[in-house]
Amino acid sequence: MVKLTLLLVLVLLAEVCLAQQHLQLETILTKEFPKDSEIDGRWVYEKDLNEIEIVTTHLTELLPEHKFFKTQMVKYLGWHTESSECLILLNQKESDVLLVEPVWYGGISEEFIQLFIGHKFESEKEMKKFVFALQDLLLIGSEKKHFRETSINKNSVIFDLYDENNVWRNIIMTFDNGSLVDLTSTNLKTKEKKIIQ
Repeated sequence: MVKLTLLLVLVLLAEVCLAQQHLQLETILTKEFPKDSEIDGRWVYEKDLNEIEIVTTHLTELLPEHKFFKTQMVKYLGWHTESSECLILLNQKESDVLLVEPVWYGGISEEFIQLFIGHKFESEKEMKKFVFALQDLLLIGSEKKHFRETSINKNSVIFDLYDENNVWRNIIMTFDNGSLVDLTSTNLKTKEKKIIQ
């Protein structure tokens, strides 16, 4: 009976904590991405239309101050609007958010990747776990994109980002003594290159 009561108390506490996180995130998103904004190229959060979902990922171990969520956002660009699911990182301590634009729109998010630069991985197994979890997060909101041909060794990780059946970008992550140094994303058609370090 005591164990059951303790379990119920823990479940209730977890639900209250999650509800507070959702409320905090909703408040910040409403303020930072307001519906009445008229800035061209803006992302907007419309709280009446969208649910906030928690994203379960082991990368929270690497970023313990952040909670991972996803929700629908609307992109306003001129007269055009696009709705897309987006990854949102909530830093509860700082009460701020990082909107990770879907790769179909913004490519690989520099701010997101920079959160992991300098992190040291103790083994190739840890690197592999990190890379596949990162790929899953980067694909949020980009249903027609997928990663293929991931090659991992102690100094680098190489993989391709496909747009349906065509290679769109080649990604190289460089490691030095187990620490992530940089990520290079290259458009294979235009040869445009972005280095995040």
